[in-house]
Amino acid sequence: MTEQSVKRKITGRFAVKKRAYSAACIVFPFVLIIAGIIIRDFAVLIAFAVVSVAAAPFEIFFYHFFFRVEYDYSLVEDVLSISVIRNRRYGFLLSEIPLRDAEEFRPFSDGPRERPLRRSVFCGDDELSDGLWEIRYREPDAALPDVVVFSPDERLVREIKKFVR
Repeated sequence: MTEQSVKRKITGRFAVKKRAYSAACIVFPFVLIIAGIIIRDFAVLIAFAVVSVAAAPFEIFFYHFFFRVEYDYSLVEDVLSISVIRNRRYGFLLSEIPLRDAEEFRPFSDGPRERPLRRSVFCGDDELSDGLWEIRYREPDAALPDVVVFSPDERLVREIKKFVR
């Protein structure tokens, strides 16, 4: 059994999403209050202010929920399990890959794909890292393969290579 955890770093497209969400959380309350001022109705202004203040805890929760992300990789016998944990609390199994069904395991290349994919899932620590690996596998009832991109350490890479040629 081999286990590893990685924290998602805020880089690349993930950083752009975080900045956009942060801007929306700041702009939304101001837009509501300005709308109340433009309408020139005191009751509407107070209602918009209350909605803005009441929405703040939810915005903070979802901010942490979407941007505090960790991935756990676990290799038990010949099954690689990848779980995502959000906000250090909410976890779920993202993918379970029987390595005997894996078609390919290689370092990740972000170039064009020669074959179409059913889905591609990123489960790594940093989109711009050189230590990313991809594993291509096909579920029994799927016509196209899936690809999972993740950041295993050297020990996990050695263990996976024992099962995938």
